[in-house]
Amino acid sequence: MARFRLQRCTIRKDRIVPLREESPVEMNWAELQERFVPSGSIKARMNLMALKQRMFVGVVKDRRDPTKRNSFVLEDRWKTGKIAWLLKADPFFPSRVVEVFQALALEWDSKFQELPSEYGNSLRKSA
Repeated sequence: MARFRLQRCTIRKDRIVPLREESPVEMNWAELQERFVPSGSIKARMNLMALKQRMFVGVVKDRRDPTKRNSFVLEDRWKTGKIAWLLKADPFFPSRVVEVFQALALEWDSKFQELPSEYGNSLRKSA
């Protein structure tokens, strides 16, 4: 069974910072989907399947309808947690964040397979 260990984070100024005082949360694939794919969309599940170690995953309130929830996955290429680029595009992002976690350890199940590239490309074209 796929297992994921995530560290709860918070946003401080222009960075996503792990909360070291809290212990990491462990969950399986079904729990991960339930928590981070509130819409149940295939695109959101595919984003979740792209999750790698040290990436951030979370849930935000929708800009237009605050009762709706959307998930996000952010890669931290420079390992700094900086999101200044995101705040320029969406200055209210921190106020819309419901929860955010950093992926510490990921153990994927052998049942997971990469989708054929033409499937991913067709989704990107239609989005």
